Amino acid sequence: MTFLQHNRRTMMAGHNKWSKIRHKKGANDVKKALILGKASKSITICSKECKGDRSDMRLQAAVQHAKSVQLPRDRIEEAIEKGTRGKNGGDDDFFPLRFDAMMKLENNVDSNNHINSNDGNSVQVACIITALSDNRNRTTQHVRHLVNKFGGEFLPTDHLNYLFHHVGYILVEIATTNGDKDDEEMVLLLEEELMECALEAGAINVEPATEDTNESESDQQNTSTTTDNNNNNNNTLTTTKFVVTTEEKNLWQVVRALRGDTSTGTIDVDADGNDNDKNKNIVGNTSTAKWDMVQFEHRYVLREDYGEAANVHSDSPARESLEDFFDQLEENEDVHKVYHNAALV
Repeated sequence: MTFLQHNRRTMMAGHNKWSKIRHKKGANDVKKALILGKASKSITICSKECKGDRSDMRLQAAVQHAKSVQLPRDRIEEAIEKGTRGKNGGDDDFFPLRFDAMMKLENNVDSNNHINSNDGNSVQVACIITALSDNRNRTTQHVRHLVNKFGGEFLPTDHLNYLFHHVGYILVEIATTNGDKDDEEMVLLLEEELMECALEAGAINVEPATEDTNESESDQQNTSTTTDNNNNNNNTLTTTKFVVTTEEKNLWQVVRALRGDTSTGTIDVDADGNDNDKNKNIVGNTSTAKWDMVQFEHRYVLREDYGEAANVHSDSPARESLEDFFDQLEENEDVHKVYHNAALV
């Protein structure tokens, strides 16, 4: 939120500008610290559950997510080690929690961009909030308080299953060099190869990545470019992202297939990530993967057969309320992720 400042002297303008930048930077630093802290916490919890077994798929997913938010390697190792120390040195027992809420927001803006509270134009945004907590009552009370504070309705758990589907999500990067004339054709060929590999392993869809609109944090754009200055050709490296979607129970087996795991036999992994094939060698080093998977996890997505986006006007009070709601949720160390069906229009 931006606050207007009244300058007593013109010469103080630079100072006030720096103050704004400093406060904004401070807020960003706090948010970054929260993100890193939650990533570390997830690793510790997964490590505790599997007793530090680095072949455990849930632990690998937590580590991969931590890398995607740039958690330093030493903190990743520290979090894994912390989970192996048990109750004497590690965290208490944590419970996965889910909260369903329907936010009812004013979405009224007339042709002159003035708020009109009398036309009955409001929007309802469906939200699923996931958390990891060592105190169920504390976390529930805090989330309920925020939902009520912002005019929402706290719903029974699983109430929004008619809108959202719990799936496996894999973000794959394909890198090509613009110096190649057949760059676009190469991407298409690799996409076809990725699709064939993923579908054979049990995936249900492969598509180019787009900005995520039903989660509070956004993925990166579909393509990005970097210049390679380490050679004389100065080629530009283009990275294209694809999303592989799986049924909830098939996530781990598709991840293994995309890694190029050549172990024989049927992969038997339950929805919680436990490997039921004790004789199977699990590839733990993703640097040797067939495909570069920068993220893999379970998440909620809108159902194609019923889910509809809730249009939120960019100039309406609904947008500000929704952003404040998400920000205050994310400030809670227990809250893991927030999924929603809002679309900015």
